[in-house]
Amino acid sequence: MKPRPLDMALLEKAQAEYDLGPVPVTREAVTEQLLKQPWVGETEAIVIIGSLAYGNFGPRSDIDVVIVVQEKPPERDEAFWYHRVNAALGRFHRDTTVLVYTLQGLKYVPSWYTIVLASDHIMVYDKGKVAPLFEKIIAAAKRADLVRKVYDGRPVWQLGRPARWGEIIRVEVTDDD
Repeated sequence: MKPRPLDMALLEKAQAEYDLGPVPVTREAVTEQLLKQPWVGETEAIVIIGSLAYGNFGPRSDIDVVIVVQEKPPERDEAFWYHRVNAALGRFHRDTTVLVYTLQGLKYVPSWYTIVLASDHIMVYDKGKVAPLFEKIIAAAKRADLVRKVYDGRPVWQLGRPARWGEIIRVEVTDDD
């Protein structure tokens, strides 16, 4: 007898009614849960990163979510978005990491991690500005002689040539890009 596919709707209904423990964590289930939230439209984009995006999610993995907003007023800081995302993903019984960026902040590519975010993610929701911005970030990284590599199942960007002593590597998206 062939096993039947897991009926997520039935499992979620039973979970809510009988508290059967955590719902299995899949890319699709997390995406679906995030898209159900009434606050989705308040964001520019919602992105899944980390092991869930890389395909090596395990029993000890957390769920990493990036929220991109137009502006970050003080009353809507990281804690504000963390509570929203954590409440939305609570049924998975996993730790949640939430990073909040503005569109302008992403253009400055504040860390190497931003390049990984741009290249290795699952786009859950986008009003249309973030996916093209991610493409520009990757293009800027390549212009700076950075190359994408994978070590132990994790993507990294590194200089594709020997560095010169004291050299500063800048990756930034300009309005001309």
